[in-house]
Amino acid sequence: VFFSILQLKNRDCEEILAAIEQRTIFLEEQTVGSLKKSFLEETFFLKREITNVHNGLRHFNQALDDLRRHKTALAALGEEYPILFKKLADEAATLQEISDNTLERLVALIELYINTVSLDMNRVMRLLAIITCLGLIPSIIGGLLGMNLIGNPWHASIYEICLLLGLVLLVAFYVFWKKGWFR
Repeated sequence: VFFSILQLKNRDCEEILAAIEQRTIFLEEQTVGSLKKSFLEETFFLKREITNVHNGLRHFNQALDDLRRHKTALAALGEEYPILFKKLADEAATLQEISDNTLERLVALIELYINTVSLDMNRVMRLLAIITCLGLIPSIIGGLLGMNLIGNPWHASIYEICLLLGLVLLVAFYVFWKKGWFR
């Protein structure tokens, strides 16, 4: 009876792990662009579930190891029970490995999602930096020269200033393009 109960617990853990693994595979197969807003919430919930199962399997493995160490108690039940308990312990160890791998896959999936969001945010921030830098050049030139070109110590017309401004903007645009900030 005791062996049957332990075997049933092993099978229950196996079914739970299979369901969690299927859900993990489904989450891994989703493309980054089609992820829902609740992706992180679902993934964290799944990670919590697999962590609970993993911890339960670790305790279950420890209990089975303790049982296997007491060979005299198992031998008193019959010759086949030490072999059956060893087989059960091996199955539980395999399940713990599967849960460990699934947990690592979920953590990697969470990190991938966070890195993807961070990369998208970096692209937006880079675009804002380009716009700010390109907008800063006319502001500085306009602030230094002011609106009155007549009566200044330099002889520049509004057309020359606009040409200078255009050239500086083109150089800045070329620098950003060469650095690859427009990709």
